Amino acid sequence: MLVKKKDNLLIALILLVTFVVFLPSLNNSFTNWDDNLYVTENLDIRDMSVTSLKKICSKFYVGNYQPVTIFSYVIDFAIGELNSKVYHWSNLIYHLLNTVLVFILIRLISKSVIAAFLTSILFGIHPLHVESVAWISGRKDLLFTGFYIGSLIFYLKYLDEGNSKKPYFLSLVLFLFSLLAKGTAVTLPVILILVDLFKGKKFEKKLLTDKIPFFALSILFGLIAINSQESLGKAVEVNATLTGLDSFFIGCYGFMMYFVKLIVPYKLACFYPYPIKVDGSLPTIFYLSALISLGILGLALYLAKRYKAVLFGVGFFLVNIFLLLQFFPIGGAVMADRYSYLSFIGLFFIVGHFGDQLFNNENYKTLGLILFSLILLGFSFITFQRCKIWNNSEVLWSDVIEKYPEASGAYNNRAQYFFNEKNDFNRAFVDFQKCVELDPSNYKALTSIGLIYYSSKNYKEAINFYSRAISVNNSYADAYCNRAIVYSILNNFDKAEVDYNKAIELNPSDPQNFLNRANIYTDQRQFEKALRDYNRAIFIKRDYSKAYYNRAYMYLLNNKPQEAITDLNTSIQIDPNFGLAYYYRSMAYFELLQYELASNDALKAKSMGILLEDNYLYMIKEAIENVQFEN
Repeated sequence: MLVKKKDNLLIALILLVTFVVFLPSLNNSFTNWDDNLYVTENLDIRDMSVTSLKKICSKFYVGNYQPVTIFSYVIDFAIGELNSKVYHWSNLIYHLLNTVLVFILIRLISKSVIAAFLTSILFGIHPLHVESVAWISGRKDLLFTGFYIGSLIFYLKYLDEGNSKKPYFLSLVLFLFSLLAKGTAVTLPVILILVDLFKGKKFEKKLLTDKIPFFALSILFGLIAINSQESLGKAVEVNATLTGLDSFFIGCYGFMMYFVKLIVPYKLACFYPYPIKVDGSLPTIFYLSALISLGILGLALYLAKRYKAVLFGVGFFLVNIFLLLQFFPIGGAVMADRYSYLSFIGLFFIVGHFGDQLFNNENYKTLGLILFSLILLGFSFITFQRCKIWNNSEVLWSDVIEKYPEASGAYNNRAQYFFNEKNDFNRAFVDFQKCVELDPSNYKALTSIGLIYYSSKNYKEAINFYSRAISVNNSYADAYCNRAIVYSILNNFDKAEVDYNKAIELNPSDPQNFLNRANIYTDQRQFEKALRDYNRAIFIKRDYSKAYYNRAYMYLLNNKPQEAITDLNTSIQIDPNFGLAYYYRSMAYFELLQYELASNDALKAKSMGILLEDNYLYMIKEAIENVQFEN
């Protein structure tokens, strides 16, 4: 048995406490931090067919290969479509399961129920774990960690049962699932060696033999992870002003701060921005962090020689955190709470080990009980409150701005929320301006300001800001595309075509660029060129309703109403709420003298809020009456 009967009461207590402190997360909605890419705008999760599952297994999502994680969203969508509560319930359930798995793992490793209890309850309620649980896009960390711990549990069973094949095979299979949830799981083979050493085995060649399949999978998925990150192109960016030495100190700072926030979880945020250099130097604390980190490692080494639990715990933490430190800069954050989700198990285990010794000493048992009770109460309160920060994008990014007012990206993300979800252009404009003030090179914010001017029909300023964005980053396809749209509105088709050509060159997999270029060809009656681009857009995205609609419009202009009807049928099949498609199909039927069908579609379009041309319904009615009269 993996769980002893006498442990059940403790597990129930851990689950109850963890569930209560994370209750506020169930009331949260989606945020604009990757939730759109993983869920709300991800059409792949809306179909549970074999074809869809094959597609999920063959694609990268947000720069990661994670079919197991994406499939979990498929299940959620099948249950509640885009009801955010379903996704938050799933996250909480996965976290509760992981908490139980941590208890089982530490129980097997240490044989101590107290160590298992303390480790797992700290894992369950620690404030740094809120990000992984309360953030719908944090699902990948929950899933890969669950399979990762499960693999370790069965590996321990494999060792305890005298190298039995069944638990070994199960360990390998669970490791594969962990990798399919998130590539970060590649560290597991090293942890297996750490487990062997903790169990008293000597480091020799034979120790590595049964790890070969694990290392093979790690290498394979490591290569996949590198390829998936490359698929992001320029999406992964770092501060160009930072030197290699700066990255070293930033890595040390992140390492130090994980220990600080382990003990005192203050100024927590979903995003910790890079420091601003003054006169070419980082803030003093970053240089001091190298010495502090050295001191932490020195203390850990000293204790590791005396206590195997410290050796295992620190080793577990270091193996799982090292590649995530900013010694190798990725993105614009010095650290992330989610990186602690798995790695902190090692540090919690050290706390659990010494807590076990404290509780088994009659002289310090009462002190230990009071101390840990206060810690757990404090952490529970912080976690409960922190869950509310993830309620929506405005609250989330306002929290970052309050704590790190120099975080330009937070202003940009809050502005995107105001612009896209609230249609509050004024507040969006203020935040975009603040973002550009803090970071004049933020070409995405410059482009968004251009969009606001475009929305208010101030085309001159829109072009100005799109051009500024391009001057900062001449490889940003969206800026070219948006500028081309403005040029086409101004009937400057030559400039529009040049910009669309550049956008397509930079991002040939975006069907919208082909659709937009096709539209300007249609406006100029260059139907062959337009048809070629419409076909390309549809080839890239088979369910692109607007592409079928626009191609149908071109067919109507080219006196091909039957071809138009075929495309409009497809457009409506994909999007039954596309009112304009009914209107144009009505016109196509009218051209074919099918007046009853034309009338039905016109009335349908009108009922959906589409403004019909003056006297159009009267023309149809008159045509129907003429046919009836002739008959």
